[in-house]
Amino acid sequence: MDLVYKIVKTMKKNTFFALIFLLGLMTSAKADQNLTLLKQQVQADIQIVDLQNVTIPELQEMIRIGKLTYTQLTEMYLRRIELYDFNTIKLNSVRMLNPHALADAKKRDSIFALNPSVATGLFGMPVLVKDNVNVVGMPNTAGSVALANNYPPFDAPIITKLNDAGAIILGKVNLTEFANFIAIGMTTGWSSLGGQVLNPYRPVPLLGDTITVRPSGSSAGSGVAAAAALSAVTIGTETSGSILSPAFANSVVGIKPTVGLVSRHGIIPISSTQDIAGPMTRNVTDAAILLTAMAGFDPNDETTKSIENAGMTGVDFTQYLRLGNLHGKRLGLIGIPPEGHFAHEPFQQAIKALKDAGAEIITKSDGSALTFFNPEDSSINPPFWQSIVLAYDFARDLPAYLATLDEDFPIRTLQDIIDFNNEYMKTNPDAFPFGQELLIRSNEIDLEAKKDSFLIDRERDILLSRTYGIDYLLKKHNLDGLVNTSLNVLPTIIGARARYPTVSIPLANLGSTTNPVNLTFIGTAFSEAQLIEFAFVVEQAGDFRIPPGLADKRELGITIERAQALSEREMASIQDIYNFAWAIYQSNFSTQSDVDTATRALSSALQNIR
Repeated sequence: MDLVYKIVKTMKKNTFFALIFLLGLMTSAKADQNLTLLKQQVQADIQIVDLQNVTIPELQEMIRIGKLTYTQLTEMYLRRIELYDFNTIKLNSVRMLNPHALADAKKRDSIFALNPSVATGLFGMPVLVKDNVNVVGMPNTAGSVALANNYPPFDAPIITKLNDAGAIILGKVNLTEFANFIAIGMTTGWSSLGGQVLNPYRPVPLLGDTITVRPSGSSAGSGVAAAAALSAVTIGTETSGSILSPAFANSVVGIKPTVGLVSRHGIIPISSTQDIAGPMTRNVTDAAILLTAMAGFDPNDETTKSIENAGMTGVDFTQYLRLGNLHGKRLGLIGIPPEGHFAHEPFQQAIKALKDAGAEIITKSDGSALTFFNPEDSSINPPFWQSIVLAYDFARDLPAYLATLDEDFPIRTLQDIIDFNNEYMKTNPDAFPFGQELLIRSNEIDLEAKKDSFLIDRERDILLSRTYGIDYLLKKHNLDGLVNTSLNVLPTIIGARARYPTVSIPLANLGSTTNPVNLTFIGTAFSEAQLIEFAFVVEQAGDFRIPPGLADKRELGITIERAQALSEREMASIQDIYNFAWAIYQSNFSTQSDVDTATRALSSALQNIR
């Protein structure tokens, strides 16, 4: 208080500003107290249940035996969002919370009290949804300022299914604007409405760094929120890598389903040819539970008519969470980490788990990975080929979505969005740092004149990705699936164009600016159940996923900078403590407790020097 008195005394000629200064100090002190209390509450929650490592069935068991309620669980996730997303490291993954979430949780508790058998599956589980999915009462924006006030008149069918399952819609998560289809070279996780989403493993550059680990996209918020355990599960969407890529970057499980397994109606589109929604979770069990709830026929999405013919009606994917049942299964390796790479040993461990469960692993005769091959003309099967399918679909499908909104909503066309953005930039010049070139290009497409080109490219996509791609490999080697890692991204693109499923699980994470590595299983249409079984076998064989530490390291960084200013002699006297603090500071896996301990130890050492 002596310091405050001296400052106010120097300002006595202007008592108004002195009063403002004092109010600021009081407000800041109150905020600090609230944040300290919030941290303590989150730490107390962790003593009740480790939300990073618990599965939905384990949560439901805690509900059944009275150790937890749905209301308490929802409050725990809300506190984590408040702490990690809105304060401290400010991940910025959650764009908007559902104001009815707690009331919905209390309703689930009331239902459970009358009928305890409901405590299964998604019932009472908080879910965060990508902000391009219709949820009545909440804006659906795709991260666009032009759609900030888009309150859709109906729930997307996948939301209806979640509600029917008793899930709690906790909120909407940020994404790369228009699912990364607004500008070339756009930073993943950025949108004009939501700002920048941060990866929880390395959200900001540390001392000596110049880069962060990007959250990847476009389902950046879904991947980050899953990794930080901000809800039980999250939902992402993919056109070409937008579930799988953020699953890789954030060390979480991602399932990109077959196009046709899950309805896309009520989801802001890029491409009706390739779009699909899917689970993003921390474990395979929860992903299977979520996919079971999401899947099903919808008369508003004709692709889901394939479900019945494929024998997938009412499939419970949790029935494939089993071990030691892979006898007779053949898996082809299409991506193998090289010796010396940090993912090599975990990969070998994963392959051993598949073999131990009875699977046969197929490679080339020399042990190297299989390659996609066109038996007729390899010249038409390059690593990547150009296609107008996405741009054409976007020009056609986005206005079709806008036509489903209330008649008085002013944005009806791509041109309306471009015009709105141009007007917005007059007063917000930094809103579109990457421009809107893809919006403009798509808007210029003559749908009638380009229809034949679109159909030709779509057929070529199928030919190269299925006939001479995934299906060719599966048939040639009599395989049940393909095994890849995120080090080899081509199969992700091929799988998207084939509209086939992929299941991705964490494999290795160094905890540095080096991107983590995921293991992926790719199959033919509607092979999700089998891929989930493969993934579950590997997941249960080892602790491949390491959660992010989620620590606020700013104070430790300042303390380290003070130590770095010491003389060589002074540094030598605290070298061991400094090395300990530096290791804690650099690690993505350090908890707040680790960081606080290192900060106190180094601060004490510095005080002893002075």
